[in-house]
Amino acid sequence: MTYDPATVRELVGIIESWINREPQNSQIYSFDFNTRTFTFTQDQMGARLDGDELYNLIRDALDRKDYQAVISVSSTPLTPSVTRVELMNSFSLISSFTTETTNDANRNQNIILACQAVNRAVLPGETFSFNQATGQRTEQKGYLPAAAIAGGTTVDEVGGGVCQVSSTLFNAAVMADMTIVERYPHAWPSNYVDKGRDATVNWPNLDFKFRNDGNTPIFIVSYYKNRQCTVEIYGANLGPGESRQLSTQVVDVTYPPEEPLYEQNVMLPPGTLQEKKKARTGYIVETYKSYLRNGVEYRREKIFESNYKMIQQVMEWN
Repeated sequence: MTYDPATVRELVGIIESWINREPQNSQIYSFDFNTRTFTFTQDQMGARLDGDELYNLIRDALDRKDYQAVISVSSTPLTPSVTRVELMNSFSLISSFTTETTNDANRNQNIILACQAVNRAVLPGETFSFNQATGQRTEQKGYLPAAAIAGGTTVDEVGGGVCQVSSTLFNAAVMADMTIVERYPHAWPSNYVDKGRDATVNWPNLDFKFRNDGNTPIFIVSYYKNRQCTVEIYGANLGPGESRQLSTQVVDVTYPPEEPLYEQNVMLPPGTLQEKKKARTGYIVETYKSYLRNGVEYRREKIFESNYKMIQQVMEWN
């Protein structure tokens, strides 16, 4: 009797196809934005049969004409590199930041709409744009006139106040170890965050952007409640005991002149004197990102320098 080695090899390949399978890593299956909980797929063990060993054992039996030989081989178990238990212990709330709002109903309505636009955002790995998320803030979308900064003074503008949402998101994003792509300070410090921790936006030229450079997605929850704006970011933990914090340092202060600048405005009624611009102190502020392990800082890096320019008081008269 004779045999064809190629046929033996083909049969061994069929057996390998029955047994061999790659291990299946557990993955994020879903995130419930209402309950803030993750679900994950079940990891699966893999198996690998040594086809060369089986081929040689069969050929040895055939060569010695032992046609009743019983050949026993075992597959090697392959363990997944990511298990469901590991993911369950690794995914949770990464960062959260809250700011206090005012009692201005129009402004709070704008904050509510901006929070709703940002809420439920998922970033598998791309860049998040605040302006893209909200779109242009218009009356048709429900945005109302509220105080905003323009031309060095405060004016009512449709969508005024949404910068509080972008600033709150900025702080949460840095604390979640996101890469900040684009951020601008206000013309003067805001009253809802410390100097150097704000992020102004203005359609369409000023935007706030950040990028998720991790291998797993993040999930953003943002909401308004009881005159508070909150942003939470969920995803893979930064590591055992790891956290990130923001800190700031004022490195220069410029005080405005004591005397105001007077400008005539012939459109005013005769004998009128009114304030056009408030005097504001100028600041240069450095913003730092701190890396902490078990609450102890082991690294700090400067991420921004904010220049809030001094503004001299301007009075109009006629």
